[in-house]
Amino acid sequence: MFSYRYFNPNPRGAFTGDCVKRAIVVATGMDYRELEKSMNASKRNKELAYNCRKNWEHYLRVHLKFTKIGYVTPAKTNTWHVTTIDKVLGDYPHLTFVL
Repeated sequence: MFSYRYFNPNPRGAFTGDCVKRAIVVATGMDYRELEKSMNASKRNKELAYNCRKNWEHYLRVHLKFTKIGYVTPAKTNTWHVTTIDKVLGDYPHLTFVL
């Protein structure tokens, strides 16, 4: 249904430690280094790493005006129910996602 392709925007070619920044760059088309500067300057809590959930969710919501979409486990199903990416993309085909 949807096509996926691999892309690593990290200018140093790193594969670990910056997944939040790489995901945002892929979703928005922002320049990696500009995003890095902006995220580091806007951390909510200077004691936490930029890739701490509290920090990146704040950045997406406040600086990029992204909205969080949550999926609830359907009633009377296993609590380990998982919504597939195809389901989410099918429900919101007009949006860009950071997963």
